[in-house]
Amino acid sequence: MNKTLFEKIASPTEAGETERPLGWSGALLSEVCEINPAKPFTDDLKADELVTFVPMPAVDADAGVITSPQVRRFSDVRKGFTAFRNGDVIMAKITPCMENGKAAIASGLTNGLGFGSTEFHVLRSTGAVLAGLVYYFIRQESFRRAAESEMTGSVGQKRVPVEFLRFSEIPLPPFAEQERIVAKVGELLVRVNVAREHLARVPAILKRFRQAVLAAACDGRLTGDWRQQHPGLAIPAPKLTPASEGRPRGRRGANLSAAGELILDEAMPEIPVSWSFLRADSVVAPETVITYGIVLPGPEVPGGVPYVRQQDIEDGVIRLDGIRHTSQEIARKHDRSSLRGGDVLLCIIRNLRVALVTKALDGANITQGSVRLRPSHWILGPYLVAFLSSRYAQAWMKSRYFGMDMPRINVEDARALPIAVPPVLEQYEIVRRVEALFRLADAVEKRVAAATARAGKLTEAILARAFRGELVPTEAELARREGREYERAAALLERVRGESTTANTRDEGRRIAGAAKRVRARVDG
Repeated sequence: MNKTLFEKIASPTEAGETERPLGWSGALLSEVCEINPAKPFTDDLKADELVTFVPMPAVDADAGVITSPQVRRFSDVRKGFTAFRNGDVIMAKITPCMENGKAAIASGLTNGLGFGSTEFHVLRSTGAVLAGLVYYFIRQESFRRAAESEMTGSVGQKRVPVEFLRFSEIPLPPFAEQERIVAKVGELLVRVNVAREHLARVPAILKRFRQAVLAAACDGRLTGDWRQQHPGLAIPAPKLTPASEGRPRGRRGANLSAAGELILDEAMPEIPVSWSFLRADSVVAPETVITYGIVLPGPEVPGGVPYVRQQDIEDGVIRLDGIRHTSQEIARKHDRSSLRGGDVLLCIIRNLRVALVTKALDGANITQGSVRLRPSHWILGPYLVAFLSSRYAQAWMKSRYFGMDMPRINVEDARALPIAVPPVLEQYEIVRRVEALFRLADAVEKRVAAATARAGKLTEAILARAFRGELVPTEAELARREGREYERAAALLERVRGESTTANTRDEGRRIAGAAKRVRARVDG
């Protein structure tokens, strides 16, 4: 045991720490626990009797319980595995499982015995400390950080040495106080975990909320009241060329585009009579085409032309921190896919992500993983982003996926995508309402993130208060109020030490007797 480690786990009087609550004592873990106790005797169970087997993945680091344990024969696991029994605390000693808090109190073991990974340390109370208190002690972040600093071994295979556990000091309250502390911590952590579970569900709820907003925006429900209040402003999108007349209509409000046939299916919604379905290649600026970009951008060219890849589009935003650059020569060859502020990008490989191009990317380009749509004066860029992100457009495109390893749509599919086009003034109102509702969702998301962070710190705060004696009334205070005596932790330690000595003597006698019995059996055989 090196001096540095000893200084880290020295008693309060040595380290100058604050005084413990009255009646408490400091004890090394090795004074109150057997650390990695001996395996069961061979005659404790018959060879073919069953015991519980616990691989490392069977310990839930968050819940602190053993989940999905296995059952094996005693003879198959007695050698080569770590042994424990009901009431023992098991903790992972190897990185990263230890840092993640993989630990549990063993319970419900078949025949009362368990065996598991050799990467577990086992702590068995000698009677002076409750297993629950030991468990909460080693679950503290402060304990895990200290254990991490003392790990030995190579990278990826570092382990907590047993000496660290032996010389770690645990604050020890009187036994009755331990019971109250363990019960109170358990009660509070249940409430914390329930809160965290509720908070964890909110992101999925907000995702559904945003999709519901987009759906309502793109099928006319979001602005139904606006149309009633402004009947004279609902100027519909232009009627299409006579070339489409007399051809079959799709769902209500559908037309056929001069750029090609309008393909509507059940993915598309019913729309108000003042709206029209138009192909995507009909709503882009007349001088442009819906096209993908650079196929082979070449090596990075500092100061060259920036280009946007699929991975640069996230949550409707183009991330500029990872933008790469190509040469002017390559960019000129792909001038047809150059960008300017207000353009809309649609990824066509794997994820159908959508983003609006900002002024910062004027003159930039794209790769073959996405297509550019430059809105005409009949459609607003933010509305086009909303429609392409809606479940209607996403379902229509996904129904045309091809390729197993890299699902994607053709550029022709992107050009043929039906767009529900409201009157332009209604589009402004749609965009305003969508942005307002999304700002509300963003605000909720930030509050949930802050609450989640606080909940994460709350567990550590509860444990810290527990081991400072601040969580429940101390036994000394209760005894003073009630006018009675109580057993201090120091006296408890002394009493248990005496009992342990007697028990160890019995165990040693049993081992000797067992060894003699096996020798006689071999001689007689």
